Amino acid sequence: MPLSNVTELNTYEFGNKTDVDAFTTDIDNKLVGALVPSNLTSAAGATAVELGVGGVTCYKFTLPTAGAGNYDLLIPTGRRFEVTGVQVIALGTNGGGNTNTVKLVNGTGADDITNAVDMDGKTKGQMMAAALVDPDHSNVAGGATLRLTKAHGGGTSSCLVYVQGILTQ
Repeated sequence: MPLSNVTELNTYEFGNKTDVDAFTTDIDNKLVGALVPSNLTSAAGATAVELGVGGVTCYKFTLPTAGAGNYDLLIPTGRRFEVTGVQVIALGTNGGGNTNTVKLVNGTGADDITNAVDMDGKTKGQMMAAALVDPDHSNVAGGATLRLTKAHGGGTSSCLVYVQGILTQ
């Protein structure tokens, strides 16, 4: 259930509908405000959108075709994100032999969270998943960088990348 209209009260039990609606709207707004981080940022031209709120969270990256690069998401201060999976959907036809890959890294160094997901030979709409999530590096601290690294060997390497995990205090 989305975090809008979380509270539902029976107006027959509580009387005035306007008072009940105002009361439940205030509770809903406070719940959403407490659970939705307000300082998500991304860099290097990627778009990062939080699709879920609360414990289970999904970040969506839309990666362009042009070149290799790093796409960073800063985890909100006071939170921690534990990666549980990565899925990639090709947005075009990746010709064979192009070595187009994406992988997830904890921080700006070489602490790989996932293996490189190979898009070689994939067509538009095909979905691939990371076969490995390294538990030694899958926890990204608040204020730290969750980095998506793309290698572009040629052809079309645009894709959607969904990073699933648990966002906690």
